[in-house]
Amino acid sequence: MQRDLTDQICGEVRQCLYEYIERELENGQLRDFDDHVANCPRCENLLTSYRNANETVQQHILKEVNIPGDLRYQIIQSLNMD
Repeated sequence: MQRDLTDQICGEVRQCLYEYIERELENGQLRDFDDHVANCPRCENLLTSYRNANETVQQHILKEVNIPGDLRYQIIQSLNMD
């Protein structure tokens, strides 16, 4: 029975991973997830992997790119064409 409950909470953590990490869940659910993750190596590893991947994306992929003004204008114009 305990294993079924643990598996259910693991599924909820996976389903709400983004909201959990961003602390967008209600306080009661955040506490439940915090308690669960502190005692569940599988969810703790998932959380660590997600945070590491997110950090890598932030550091290496989401860099600001300077677009020349004329290209920016052409892009905007093409998007405004209906």
